[in-house]
Amino acid sequence: MSGEILGLHIEDPAALGRITRAIESAVARSFRESRLYVVTGAEMRRRAAICVELVRELRGDLKWSIPRICDALPRGLRAKLDGTPWDPQNERSVWTPPRDLVV
Repeated sequence: MSGEILGLHIEDPAALGRITRAIESAVARSFRESRLYVVTGAEMRRRAAICVELVRELRGDLKWSIPRICDALPRGLRAKLDGTPWDPQNERSVWTPPRDLVV
């Protein structure tokens, strides 16, 4: 799995560490949410591989920042595991007040 993570082409060691911890956290959270009591190595690798693909898509295709990827990773993994649609571009929206309310 470390080869796949290094293949993400993230040069900053701190950012790579942050992504690695986010993947680990998202996988652990997904097992807790699934209430699986027997966790196999194969299932851990499968879920981690899904996370790596999500990071590759979010960072490479959509040019998301590392913190934004780390925040969205658990929701993206859960959607992939559940087979529900997940559109990362609609993940966050920014609300701004109408112009007449801005002082």
